[in-house]
This record gives sequence, C-alpha cells and structure tokens, in this order.
Amino acid sequence: MSLHTSPHGARVRVVAGDHTVADTREGLIAWLDTGAPFYLLPRAAVDAELVADGPAEGGSRRHQLIVDGRVISTAVTYADSPDHVRLDAADLYDTGARWSPGALRWFEEERPSFPFARNPYHRVDVLPLSQTVTLSVDGAPLLETTGALLVLEAPLPPRIYLPRSAFPDAALAASPGGETVCPYKGVATYFDLMTPERSLERFVWSYDASDRHNHILPALAGYRGVIPGDGVELRLS
Repeated sequence: MSLHTSPHGARVRVVAGDHTVADTREGLIAWLDTGAPFYLLPRAAVDAELVADGPAEGGSRRHQLIVDGRVISTAVTYADSPDHVRLDAADLYDTGARWSPGALRWFEEERPSFPFARNPYHRVDVLPLSQTVTLSVDGAPLLETTGALLVLEAPLPPRIYLPRSAFPDAALAASPGGETVCPYKGVATYFDLMTPERSLERFVWSYDASDRHNHILPALAGYRGVIPGDGVELRLS
C-alpha cells in the first residue's frame, strides 16, 4: 500500500496532559491508497519516546508512544517517509468505528482538531431548506418544521437535519451505542427514535457533543440528523 504526502502548512500541536508532545509547522497531510488522510509529523518535533512493539510489516512499523515513562498512545512510522511519524494511529475512521477521547489532544493553530487531517478538497455545505419537512414513523406524522437544514457532503447522500426544538419531548432517548467521529463535522451522539409502538435504535444523531471536544461545524449545533428507512419517512412539501 503506497503512502502519499503533501505539505500541510498550518501549525499542528499535540498535547498529553500538560506535556506538549509535538509542535510544528513542518507536518504533512498523508494518505494511503485507501482511508482518510492523517497527519505525519517530523520525528524531530516529537518530544516523546517511540518504542517499536512489533516487526515492520507492509512498509510500516507500529510503536508505543511513551511520555514520562507511561504509554499514552500508539504511533506508526512508514518506510516511505522514515523521518516522520503518525501519532494516535488507531484507524478511528473505519465504518462503524466508535470514538472516545484519547490521551492526546490535537490543535491546528489554536483550533481543536482530530488525530487525522481534513482533506482540503472535502466539502460540507449546510443549506437552509426552503420547504416544510414532515417526519413520519410508520405513516404517522411525528413532527413538522420549516427550519430544517440540508447537508451536502460527498460521497454521502444528502442528509436532512431537523431542529431539536421540533421533536416532541418524549421522541428521543440517548442511545447507549457510543459516539462516532467525523473530522469535518465533529463528534456524533446518537439517539433512539421513540414512538408509542416501538423504538428505532440510533436513527437520530447530533453533533452537539462536539462542544465537549472539537466543535468543527457550528452550523449544526442544535440540529438532529435522521436516517430514513424502516418506516421512517422525511417528506418535503
């Protein structure tokens, strides 16, 4: 699998507790043949111990990242870029992966970021919908709103987000399934969609949780995304 890199330009800072693990403007955006882009930082800029925890495989080698004698994260080095290192290297962007805040905190300039870089060619457009949106479950209307948003993000299908205030109080229950992460929108918290007849697990999500970690797309604060299907219908009129 080939490694591709491009200069990043922004200051990237990585912090563990009170310890600055890395602080550099010489980082790279990197990507493999598949998967999301990530940061590669100069090894010389990493103020931590790297200890290989296995043999080199497929052009890469995994390491433990040790600060003050304590293993705090993982790291990877690549044969194609031996002077750089990928920190926090667990592949959190796999489909269905759950996310929890790790030991490392990331910043681009002074804005909180995630342990993988945002693709500069990736767009997320948030547009106010001019039509009324009705959410129905099993044919029964649950809510109607004129304040919905349309979110366009390739290669995903268009998504409709509804104001939290439009949902009946008893319609949402926090889902125990955990959070997911999007480097373009933030940390998603999931909800079960409740009706008198049944509960639809993880059919609704929000990025309000990013207030706690990394609030990347403020336009979605206070809104809830909904997945159509299994009796759930979003109708525009």
